[in-house]
Amino acid sequence: MIQGTLDQSDQSFLDEEQIKDKYALLCVSYATSDLIVKTDCEEELW
Repeated sequence: MIQGTLDQSDQSFLDEEQIKDKYALLCVSYATSDLIVKTDCEEELW
């Protein structure tokens, strides 16, 4: 995520550090503002 805020309370895959680094699983997140997102970042996590 580049800009905006999400409620990610339903997700359990990402750790706190990844969330702090603005990674998000959009399939289990809810936008709480307008968002600008970068997609296809899965390889950056490993």
